[in-house]
Amino acid sequence: MEESYFRKGFVPEPASKGHWQETRFVIYLAKWYSIPATFVGGVCGIYYPVSILPRWVMFLAELIPLTYFLEYFRHFYAFEPAFSRVLLKGYAMVLGYLVIEVLFMKAALRRAKRTGMLLKLSE
Repeated sequence: MEESYFRKGFVPEPASKGHWQETRFVIYLAKWYSIPATFVGGVCGIYYPVSILPRWVMFLAELIPLTYFLEYFRHFYAFEPAFSRVLLKGYAMVLGYLVIEVLFMKAALRRAKRTGMLLKLSE
């Protein structure tokens, strides 16, 4: 007997018929994820050095940790880094964003507990 697409992992399997709405929402999010990913890829220098970008775009690139790691690897191919201390800045930004994310998640969890949202979603 042939396996279904659910069993192969191509499509998330809903627990029951009532979960099709959530499944469609996840597919919708995955479809729209490509837009920010393309923007970040273009800004942080995946396709070309950040140094050729306009100054205002370079400012946006400085906010993305991936930029610094790509600059680090690019210097192995004789490109002059656009920033100094790229690894230090990249790891510092990753750590900073991680701390901010944990604080936001804790705040969201506290709010969800206070408003009873966790109980509503678990039903």
